[in-house]
Amino acid sequence: MASDREIVLGVGGGIAAYKSCDLLRRLQDHGFAVTVVPTPSSLNFVGAATWEALSGRPVTSSVWERVDEVRHVLLGKNANAIIIALQLQISSPESQWEELMIYLQTLS
Repeated sequence: MASDREIVLGVGGGIAAYKSCDLLRRLQDHGFAVTVVPTPSSLNFVGAATWEALSGRPVTSSVWERVDEVRHVLLGKNANAIIIALQLQISSPESQWEELMIYLQTLS
């Protein structure tokens, strides 16, 4: 069941995968329900079991998973926002985090 504060977090490979774990936690701390959609290569850095444990939700990394649910369509329909974490090189992480949260608050 979708909450009124749904985020889809798309995760790419490399350092972004590791840093996205913190992003997921921060989003949850602010009351967002987060579904992680990692690329197959990002799963070499942070595995599906880790994402599922952190988010409390199943992970989808392929359009062809759970085809009967048409999951890739449902995720987009239910999301208030989609965040794509391909590469995170943040010089001032707290200020950028604050800007993201200000934006996300407008979705509620």
